[in-house]
Amino acid sequence: MVLYKSSFYTEEQLMKLFKSHDKNRDGQLSKDELIGVFKELGSRWPTIRASLAMMYADGNRDGFISLKEDLNKLVKYVLELGFTLR
Repeated sequence: MVLYKSSFYTEEQLMKLFKSHDKNRDGQLSKDELIGVFKELGSRWPTIRASLAMMYADGNRDGFISLKEDLNKLVKYVLELGFTLR
């Protein structure tokens, strides 16, 4: 039997992943863009995860995650969830 060691995402990998999902290049992530990230991470409930992440990291409550102001907080939140590389 072969056992595979799971590797957790790093802060740098998550930063790059979130930035890559800014599809319209407006410097912020919408809820739909966040859903895409959580799908790629393998979340069972990407819509719920995106909603919770938005509540946690959206500093000015405008419904978007600013890549300048909110991204660090978002990445720390996702690191705590413990997603692993597939």
